[in-house]
Amino acid sequence: MRPIPDTSIVGKEGTYGDLSEVFSRFQFHLGGNWDYDHGSFDRILAEDGEATVYLRVPFDVMEGELDAPEAKVVFGTPYVIKHVAQADTTLNEEGLDSGLLNQFQKPADPDAPLDAKWVEEGRRVVEEVARTLQ
Repeated sequence: MRPIPDTSIVGKEGTYGDLSEVFSRFQFHLGGNWDYDHGSFDRILAEDGEATVYLRVPFDVMEGELDAPEAKVVFGTPYVIKHVAQADTTLNEEGLDSGLLNQFQKPADPDAPLDAKWVEEGRRVVEEVARTLQ
């Protein structure tokens, strides 16, 4: 994980419904690790074989609950993370690759090293979204 410090989005506030509309225009979606009091908007920056580079913009819920469009949220420090999937080529009894069937398997390396270029690309995307929020 590589934080993207000093971005203008940190501390920005808004309602979840409005923010999710803006973020979706930039190919972000609600990250799978959300709860009623926190979450993140996630975007894939790059995919290469088993490796995927994600940009994550975390937020905390200040009022309400995350599943409500009117919930008020505030953004934390964005970061970039690289996941390397398991290369499972074990065939099951039907002759199918079990890796194709198990979409919930843990990554082989959930925090793989990544190039500084992805931090800069993440910064560029976050600042583009932040300008839209003003």
